[in-house]
Amino acid sequence: MSNGSPKLLRLGVAVMVLSAAIFLYGGYSMARRVGGYYKAAPPAQFELKQLTSRTGRFFEHDLSITDGKMPDGRAALNITYGSSNLLLPTHPPAVSQAPGEVSTRINKPTDLHVYDEWVALVAILPVDAGRLVGSDNRVEGRVALVKRNAAPGGDDDMGGMVGRKFWTFDLLEFLPNGSVAPLRTMQFQATDYRTGEAYLPSRRQDPTSTVEAIEERSWEFQTVLYAIPKLQIANYRYKTDAIAGSAAAPGMGWTLPVTAFSVMGIVIGILLTGIGWPRTGKVATSN
Repeated sequence: MSNGSPKLLRLGVAVMVLSAAIFLYGGYSMARRVGGYYKAAPPAQFELKQLTSRTGRFFEHDLSITDGKMPDGRAALNITYGSSNLLLPTHPPAVSQAPGEVSTRINKPTDLHVYDEWVALVAILPVDAGRLVGSDNRVEGRVALVKRNAAPGGDDDMGGMVGRKFWTFDLLEFLPNGSVAPLRTMQFQATDYRTGEAYLPSRRQDPTSTVEAIEERSWEFQTVLYAIPKLQIANYRYKTDAIAGSAAAPGMGWTLPVTAFSVMGIVIGILLTGIGWPRTGKVATSN
């Protein structure tokens, strides 16, 4: 005996073949668009290393970072690099060390871990074709110190968790000539949910603000993440990618939904073909 439906079988095969053709065309177009996006704006690649020692030698110049005090008594970092010396106000360290005190396994303020999630010293090494270009003591790389500032009026004792979009970051770069680049204060852009436009919170509050926007895929973007509480890092993602595209190149666009729906079409075609496929079997008879 034969069961099945020739109409369903033909329909299933037709849907499956058509969907497979759309899948191949959509997938090919998607791959071309993704390739075009990264060709138009190839992202810079870096390997970043957090340095925890308070002393080091970079570009043939010595760096020293010690605990200090601002004239008004606030905690600060006393930074000496080459012939430069400066005080950078910061959040107090988690553990402080009295003069002459010997560090123990529990109390180790001799490295920069006591400033975790507030301050980080980072070596930024460019990567080309998967290989490092230079190292942390060569001109090809960068060495920078980043410090996070809590939102204005925020409670530092709460770990700066209030007003995340108002955080700013002070960035110091130690240059190969033994000098320190001028301090840069930077901030992540926020999104205005009414218009969908990006804006800089500091400039919206004060149009004369000199705070810089942190550009996506820049070494600054990746560096400041080291001064952010670990539970908050997932909130900082690139807003432009090969899916959405950019002004320089379109993203996946129509190819993504078309390719996705074609997969569903293939599955539906297989199901229809299975239902309509003729099946043979023996009919039981009795004498």
